[in-house]
Amino acid sequence: MYAYIKGILTYKTINEVHLEAGGVGYSLAIPRSTFDVLPGEGQELMLLTHFVVKEDRHELYGFATECERSLFRKLLTVNRVGGSIALAILSSFRVGEFVTIVNTDNVRLLTNVSGLGKKGAERVILELKNKLDDVSLVETGVSEEKLGLTGEAIEALCALGYNRSQASGIVGMVMKQEGIKDLQALLREAFKLLRNE
Repeated sequence: MYAYIKGILTYKTINEVHLEAGGVGYSLAIPRSTFDVLPGEGQELMLLTHFVVKEDRHELYGFATECERSLFRKLLTVNRVGGSIALAILSSFRVGEFVTIVNTDNVRLLTNVSGLGKKGAERVILELKNKLDDVSLVETGVSEEKLGLTGEAIEALCALGYNRSQASGIVGMVMKQEGIKDLQALLREAFKLLRNE
């Protein structure tokens, strides 16, 4: 129904934005990856959208890139995966990282997603295996070594008392930086971000 919405960003949080377009204010749920590239409030913004109609409510989702929206739509085809879990996955991993997780059957790392247990992670991998070739990737895949590093960092932050959702989001942001090659460097940068939140 909606391909995209272009308007003025009037409100933003890590998981929601309000866009005013044509005198109408739209509330869109977004993944952390989209939040990371948002402009300041009061500036113009265009988000690609996905609209879901349910019996009791309508839901509108916004994405900064086509590869995010494409993967989100793939995730919704998985049994028992709704919008909130799909957004949590996109908030925890970049698209290229998620494709690598599925291709390498990395159930353990996928269980770091808030609300997705072992059975759910296994189901996601099973149902999406060999079905992600047409997801328009703008990122390269990620090595298993880097994925292992991501998992270790998330576990370390959880052991220090941070919740999984927060830990996954912070680690995902750090992994986008250049030169992160070991756990010590990753955690050092993660603590810097956590102090600034």
